[in-house]
Amino acid sequence: MLQTIHGRKYSYVFDFELPEEDETTAQDLGILFHGKCEQNEQPVIIRYIADTKLIINKQHQEIIQSIFDGLNQLHSGIVQTYDCITTESGIFFVREQLIGMDLHQVAFSGDYPHLRNAVFLLKVTEKVCEILSVLHKNKIIHRRIQPSTVFLVANELGQIDVENPTVKLLNFEYAQVNGQNILNFPSIPYALYYSAPELVLQCKPLINETTDLYSLGMTLYESFAREHAFICENEDKNLIINMQLSYPLKRHHRIDKQIFPFLQKATAKHIFSSPPMRYKTEARMKFLYNAQTQRFQNARDMQEAISQLINDFQQKKENSVYKKMQSFLRLGKKN
Repeated sequence: MLQTIHGRKYSYVFDFELPEEDETTAQDLGILFHGKCEQNEQPVIIRYIADTKLIINKQHQEIIQSIFDGLNQLHSGIVQTYDCITTESGIFFVREQLIGMDLHQVAFSGDYPHLRNAVFLLKVTEKVCEILSVLHKNKIIHRRIQPSTVFLVANELGQIDVENPTVKLLNFEYAQVNGQNILNFPSIPYALYYSAPELVLQCKPLINETTDLYSLGMTLYESFAREHAFICENEDKNLIINMQLSYPLKRHHRIDKQIFPFLQKATAKHIFSSPPMRYKTEARMKFLYNAQTQRFQNARDMQEAISQLINDFQQKKENSVYKKMQSFLRLGKKN
């Protein structure tokens, strides 16, 4: 059913049909629709969230809009959000439509094997660090870094620049600005598989720059491994959360041994030997804080470490080519 929603300056039309198979999707993650602006025919993405209570009143909505207007100006790697619109049906975020794919598609579909090499994935992560550095400087914590929110922008032919990828971060609705949620969440939102323990355990004072860097490390791990870091056969949510909190990052055969220590540093955490809620609040907070101090402390430091890894891999490749050429020349002389 075609629906029109009206923003501050423009109106947007899209086919508003909710899926029946998963009633929680609109509530938890949002549903994406392709639409267009009626005034200029520009294609847009409309993200729908069912819970209207996430926006308290008109003043709150105006604050949200001003936050997104500010985000639009901060960095070219931040997805452009044009409008936040509330109706009786729910909340609609209107953003730019991008051509390309996200890291989840790269890892889990069979269409992009050329994008799964170590140097390219490190370059993408390096670009994310650059964006996060700007966000964190402006006291914005993304809180939703995961493969589906790291988008690789393609050119008009649908091609990704493997040497210098264009990267955009999506889903800023979950962000924290100056220590406060953008939306009126009843509790701090976290992402299964990707969120740092301080997010999962709702320790608001400890949600900081290292929280995003943890999630970025988990995202890179999954991009290399092509599976979640913590998995169980029946995908039981409570068990996976327990693994997130109580298990160390495991080695994976698809992850280069040179990269694994980097991932360990990015995702450093306290390994709780007992359920965390059995500890006193002070002890739990101390454990979490001490673990945070073992991570990269800011995006710039993480970016520099990635740059060194890229240089090491490229040097290794050059040395390998040189050795092959030497072997070929020696073989030629013998013949």
